[in-house]
Amino acid sequence: MKKSLIAVAALAAVGAASAQSSVTLYGLVDTGYSINQVKTQSAGVTTKERTTGLHSGGLSGSRWGLKGQEDLGNGLSAVFNVEAGFNSANGAFAGGFNRRSVVGLKGGFGQVLLGRDYTPMDSIGSDYQASDLVTSDDYFGDLYTSRANGVHYAGEFGGVGVKAFVGYDDAKTTTAGVTTARARAEGYGVGVSYTGGPVTVGAAVQQFRNKALAAKTVKRTEYGVGATYDFNVAKVYTHYIGRDGGIGAATAIGAGAVTVDSGDVKPVQQFGVGVTVPFGAFTLGAQYAYNYHKVAVGTKAKGHDFVLQGAYALSKRTDVYARAARADSWKVKTSGVTSVKRYEDSFAVGIRHRF
Repeated sequence: MKKSLIAVAALAAVGAASAQSSVTLYGLVDTGYSINQVKTQSAGVTTKERTTGLHSGGLSGSRWGLKGQEDLGNGLSAVFNVEAGFNSANGAFAGGFNRRSVVGLKGGFGQVLLGRDYTPMDSIGSDYQASDLVTSDDYFGDLYTSRANGVHYAGEFGGVGVKAFVGYDDAKTTTAGVTTARARAEGYGVGVSYTGGPVTVGAAVQQFRNKALAAKTVKRTEYGVGATYDFNVAKVYTHYIGRDGGIGAATAIGAGAVTVDSGDVKPVQQFGVGVTVPFGAFTLGAQYAYNYHKVAVGTKAKGHDFVLQGAYALSKRTDVYARAARADSWKVKTSGVTSVKRYEDSFAVGIRHRF
């Protein structure tokens, strides 16, 4: 009898310990058939590129991850999350847990995470659009840095959300007391959002700086605002995103590569509006974006992006979709004369499953 009571007590203790700690496997697989055509006109020469076949990420990037939480008591928990992107059409991985790799603490104060995570500007570029395809590409590279390495904070306080991060990398070589090589990168940003009834608004700003030995500091500032309004019969989205400063490779804080001095780069700006309309299990979405960049005196680049998509939910986790888009399109004009014109049209049908 005594042995039985001891065994029951041991099992209860194991069950309690298990209840205090959890690990979850999750992910998303999005695969479809797509047709993509790029047309470029430059110096009187027209070039066309056309690709067809299976494609990953027609609506959402395919990914898988692990996340877990351990109860430390007094309302404090240890948390972690690692997430990797992959090509669901051929099974190839992008390399490591490239989307997210963090560990930290969570409590009534919010959560503080260390590692690679989403930046405050990522919310502006995804939460306030019917389709984020229009912000993923533009003539001068991505509009904003979506992930960065560093210390990240997120908290929710009565409808107000706060996100912030700071990161710093420094590599220096000194020979005989003289610095012979140095690469320093830093990044920081903050975002605020508010949700009240059918309205959600948000704003964010972040900056990255790179400094190499005997080179000018490259600075890149990214900023944006967004809003949504849910009418129940339709949800409307609007956003503005700007980027000012160095271009080229992402900063070391963002992707582990130091940029070179790219000079005085004028702002790239995007204005967008979108809508999603539910019809039972079917949801129709449309997104428009206008891109503008004053390259130099007398030279301007402009672009118009369109996305039309529809998804039919077979269940809470699985839907089929069709999408047509003209994205990453632009014209460059110098003294009113078009020097370069580019269009990228794509059509896709596919299936998306969350697990």
